[in-house]
Amino acid sequence: MKLKFLSLVAAVLTLTASAFATSLDVTTYNPAPVNQQYQQTLNSPCVFGDPSCKQPTGWDITNGGPGDIAVGGSVHTIGIPTAFQSITLTGSQIFAAIGSYNFIIGVDVNQAGQVNPTNDPYLTYIAEFINGVQVASYGTAGAGTGGTALTIANNGNGWADDLITGFVAPNAGDTVYFKLSYYNATDGSEEFFLINTANPPPAVPEPSSLMLFGTGLLGMAGFLRRRLLG
Repeated sequence: MKLKFLSLVAAVLTLTASAFATSLDVTTYNPAPVNQQYQQTLNSPCVFGDPSCKQPTGWDITNGGPGDIAVGGSVHTIGIPTAFQSITLTGSQIFAAIGSYNFIIGVDVNQAGQVNPTNDPYLTYIAEFINGVQVASYGTAGAGTGGTALTIANNGNGWADDLITGFVAPNAGDTVYFKLSYYNATDGSEEFFLINTANPPPAVPEPSSLMLFGTGLLGMAGFLRRRLLG
């Protein structure tokens, strides 16, 4: 009787925790602001993706991923009707990879037709689980309709086209995994990668900024040349 009571209490606590889970926000850009065009690197590892993700040691994606499903230009789905689960990590692994327990997720979308609303993939569910309990989520698990259309700002080059925010920071010894459902993928790998919110990767310089920087260098070189020759 005592064991049954304890099991019931544990079930109630799990349901309660899930019911009060944080809501995730999906922000889509077309194009993304320069200060949010993060690139998938070794320090921004994928939690969903394929072997093309630049993963730290121990982050190898061995259970497939969205990129393994969308091939040949045909419409494909992932995690429908059963949400697709990521690799399982620890808080320590996340901290070692990105230098923080706090993170957001960047989504690199690859899509045939690129910026075409009829081809956009739709995210219907993504959730974070800490120690087996859902702590943050967006949408409905396994849903094959509705959701948010993911935009393609930089098709196929490893940059975040969209951002997902609101995740809960794990502790060092916690286990962490994610679940995902989306549909209408029509091209190569879709990569969902972690970004350190406290010290994010450097933004991509704007072409105008690069031009001004280059002009400044040329001006400085001319000034120094005149000083040396004068």
